Amino acid sequence: MESFMKEIERANRPAENTERTTGNGNSSSRNTGNPSVSLNPTPPPVDPHSTGEVEFLTEIIPLINDERKVGKTCGNEIFEPANELAWDKDLAEAALEHAADLTFHRGMQGHRGSDSTRVIQRIRRHSTDFSNFAENVVLGNLSAENSFRVFLNSPGHCRNIMNYVYTHVGAAKHYNPETGRTATVYKFGRKRGIDIGPKRERKFVDTIQEDG
Repeated sequence: MESFMKEIERANRPAENTERTTGNGNSSSRNTGNPSVSLNPTPPPVDPHSTGEVEFLTEIIPLINDERKVGKTCGNEIFEPANELAWDKDLAEAALEHAADLTFHRGMQGHRGSDSTRVIQRIRRHSTDFSNFAENVVLGNLSAENSFRVFLNSPGHCRNIMNYVYTHVGAAKHYNPETGRTATVYKFGRKRGIDIGPKRERKFVDTIQEDG
């Protein structure tokens, strides 16, 4: 089990999100909340359906929401209970396209596509309804539950799962028999017009201990 987790850790890349982060290795992007943006007209670099096996991971929804109901500490950051996430087919399609890109290109990892697209550009091939966004990526032939546990045990990816600003998620797994590679991708987004309540201040374990 230990060697399995080390292998997954090597394959894992830092989570990417729009939330400003400190000291956790995450990539961060600005909030793209402009409702006047248009769809990205460029096609994905790889067609998922002609290059391998496709699986949409709707079974992660109860796993995610069970954690969000009770709250969790990710690394040293404390997350209070949050709203449940709803499944979104556009986020799932964007997740699938990046998973297919990862499995097609040997040696490719992380959040930048082979066509140099970033997370929001891939989402905007399908929808302009999202402002805040995030992406989790892991390589390896993992079940839906195992990929979820890997993400939950990685502080940066865990933060994306628990972040109260997100309202929707889509996830997909792709296997390419030519390369033998498998990738799982989650995409999170905050859909415009949905009330997520007042802004929350970030809380950390060290801060709580000092206050006590």
